[in-house]
Amino acid sequence: MAIPLLDSLDLTDKDITADALLTQRKLANYLVEQRNAHYHFTVKANQPTLLENVALLFQERNPLWYPMLLCALRAGMRQGELIELTPAALDFHGRFIEVSQIVSRNEVTTPTSGKSRRVEMSSQLKDTLQELVSKRRAGALRREVEKPAGERRDAATVADKVMRGWLFSTPVVTRLEPSNLRKVFSKLLADAKLRRIRFHDLRHSFASLLIGRGESLAYIRDQLGHHSIQITVDTYGQLVPGGNRQAVDRLDATQTRPAAQAVTGG
Repeated sequence: MAIPLLDSLDLTDKDITADALLTQRKLANYLVEQRNAHYHFTVKANQPTLLENVALLFQERNPLWYPMLLCALRAGMRQGELIELTPAALDFHGRFIEVSQIVSRNEVTTPTSGKSRRVEMSSQLKDTLQELVSKRRAGALRREVEKPAGERRDAATVADKVMRGWLFSTPVVTRLEPSNLRKVFSKLLADAKLRRIRFHDLRHSFASLLIGRGESLAYIRDQLGHHSIQITVDTYGQLVPGGNRQAVDRLDATQTRPAAQAVTGG
């Protein structure tokens, strides 16, 4: 890999910091292995503020899309998983989402790991989705009552259809298409005067922010649905700045204990 702008600089033993949202593995390998630089993956201090602004601006400017974007930012679900999500997959009492389907290349299948998973919901996400489902159900029942008496379905049938339908849909209640969703997302960013990112970057931001708050890679693996912890480590392991130093620093605490207590066996 060659980067003309960097090739002219002496990077040996220099500290270089990159936004985890935009970093590429090839660039990291180039800087560390070829240029002998110290490359730190971090979540920039302004990233949490940026993501909160995205959510708040979308809530104010386009409430139609806010619940889906908040779900992407709070649950780290893939775009295809969000498109196929139904209200029936939400457990508001247990505060989790049962992710069992994903749309990929116009085919509905199981997630990448090959099995379903439970993704925990934050309180804000739970409240937002619960309100969305309640309004959806109330609207469906209201429209049913407006029908002629002979055409009306019972309330249970109407509610069941809502629960098995798409949680997120187009304004005319049709299935979202990935390409159209990407266009909508780009327009929302432009309208909000925010920098352009991919929809999938919301998933990376979810993981980055959890790591920045000290969550384990094992927990993040389970939330993201990686079939192997190695994938999580390879993708996000560098986001734990100073993790090893903190581990060995904790060993220093043993010096404050009597030797007999510190050494307990072989």
